[in-house]
Amino acid sequence: MEENNIKRKRTANFTADEEEILISFVKKYKHILENKKSDAVTNSEKMKIWEKIAKEYSSVMGCSKTSLCLRTKYNNMKKNVKKKFAEEKSYLRCTGGGPSIKVDISNTDNTIKEMLGDTVTGFVSKYDADSDKHNLANDIATEENIQEEFIIEYVDEAEPTVSSEGSCDNSTNESMKSTLMPETPTTSSNWSKYNAAKLKTPKSLELKLKNDDKNIQKKISTWALAKADLVELQKKSFLEEQQLKLQHMQEKHDLYMAIQREEWEIKKERLLSGQEKNV
Repeated sequence: MEENNIKRKRTANFTADEEEILISFVKKYKHILENKKSDAVTNSEKMKIWEKIAKEYSSVMGCSKTSLCLRTKYNNMKKNVKKKFAEEKSYLRCTGGGPSIKVDISNTDNTIKEMLGDTVTGFVSKYDADSDKHNLANDIATEENIQEEFIIEYVDEAEPTVSSEGSCDNSTNESMKSTLMPETPTTSSNWSKYNAAKLKTPKSLELKLKNDDKNIQKKISTWALAKADLVELQKKSFLEEQQLKLQHMQEKHDLYMAIQREEWEIKKERLLSGQEKNV
């Protein structure tokens, strides 16, 4: 009985319109939801996005769906799409007679296929494949199309106008400069919310150290001179201290000798006076 109470209640099936709305929301945040990283920061960001999708979905459809329900539905749709395209691929490679088997693929399935990319279609084998000539022809045709599009776009671009004096228009020069000059990297000062990709952003200019050899050599020479002056001052103070100690010891010795002489003179006088009394 307790296990039955723990199980979540089954919700109503999704309609085609609901599936299309869900995929439209997921497509908007696919760069986060389809991120292959599984660290704690990325996972927490994915959970926040699913909560946001649940709110947007409820506001549009008018029915309440939890983030867990929507995420489970999306994962099931991805599995079904992979299965459909795998079956279609296997049916195309089948040999033998009989009518062809058609797989029912909807617009939503194609949208999911575009989002997942190579995860659904798979990679082209570089080895043990006999379709090199066909792929080469497709590549050549694609390159020709790209070149034609590039030429058309280049012709359509506005050329710089030249005045009678032979100087180009300033607006054209500014647009060319903005196109040719690389953008300076900018960093955000707010790191309360970050992800793994943000750690690769360039270091802020305030944190960079200027490696100027001249300034370093100047600082080193200044430090060396200051240290030499300090050593000379310490040496001078040490010599003065030793001289004061010697002077103090000499004065103490002289005072001691003077006291000894006085005591000796007193003892001598007492001795002489005692001898005179005895005589």
